[in-house]
Amino acid sequence: MRGIVILAVLIALTGAVSWWAVMRQSMSDQGVWLLVATGNPHGDTTNMDVSVELPTVMQEPVKTDEHDNPLWELWVSEHYQMRDEAGNDVPGARQAHSLLVNEEKTINLPEFYIHFNLKQGQKYTLEFIPHLAKKTHYRHEFVPTDEKQHVERMQFEAFKPKS
Repeated sequence: MRGIVILAVLIALTGAVSWWAVMRQSMSDQGVWLLVATGNPHGDTTNMDVSVELPTVMQEPVKTDEHDNPLWELWVSEHYQMRDEAGNDVPGARQAHSLLVNEEKTINLPEFYIHFNLKQGQKYTLEFIPHLAKKTHYRHEFVPTDEKQHVERMQFEAFKPKS
């Protein structure tokens, strides 16, 4: 009888530890999914368009100047930071539509796209910062190729920057 009680306690402890581990993993930040399109190679460069959906813009609205004109360039540069292998910033431009994405087949049409011109074969890191005041950022590494067109939702992993 004593062995059965010990076995039951061990099974209960194993179940509790397993449940705790599963819950801890499921409650952690799983990252964000962003629609990324690459293609239209020309020379040694290729285009990349990253979709920005309306909920993203609404989380931290765009600032305006004294005449209430939206400062989109500032918003884009603060929330989407592309860097090459050497750590140099790669500027992105806001555009209404993408030639790389067939919007008839896309779920959750974006508010706009951020367009980058990237060198093929070079490694880039895109850092997405949904809230400037929060310490959690999301990033994904890319190596553009000469592929004509590639569109997919990519998972950007959560990280906390050192600085």
